[in-house]
Amino acid sequence: MTQSASIEEWLESLATRVRFSRLDSANLPRAAELLNKTNQFNLRTRRLTEAELRAWVGGSGREMWVVHVSDRFGDAGLVGILGLEWGGATATLVDCVLSCRVLGRQVEEAMVWAAVERARDGGAQRLVAPFFPTPKNKPCLDFLLKSGLEHGKGADSFVWEAERRYPRPRALRIEGTALGEEASLHHA
Repeated sequence: MTQSASIEEWLESLATRVRFSRLDSANLPRAAELLNKTNQFNLRTRRLTEAELRAWVGGSGREMWVVHVSDRFGDAGLVGILGLEWGGATATLVDCVLSCRVLGRQVEEAMVWAAVERARDGGAQRLVAPFFPTPKNKPCLDFLLKSGLEHGKGADSFVWEAERRYPRPRALRIEGTALGEEASLHHA
């Protein structure tokens, strides 16, 4: 048995469930906490108060998803956030934040897969993930360099052409990225 097969089998044995849901008033405090305290896997390490995050999501062409993870051992809870913004033919991955508690279990891949799917569903031709380096977010950069996204020209930008499907992690059960799901801070 190869090492990669062993890792895949181990991941499958965990029965990991990754559930995406829209940011709402109930999960806003935890999402803001993740945005403000997560350093290692944080695309841009921007810091926003709950009110600022609520206002950002309320802007035109923006959406924020929260990521819940559980496996056969228990519920890790809300451990990630995914923020997208549309502009013309481009969807920008503004925030991609994940707690270190679940790093290396393909949740990162599930988040990129979901971002590409959302970009496709929203009519974008490409997903762009601008990376803003900090002294602590090298694990995020390391993942992006291995993710399959093209390292764009210029500073630290990563691109995926939306006509291509991003590989869905087979070892995970992924739920909740349908375009029709409507939970919104506007109704909270």
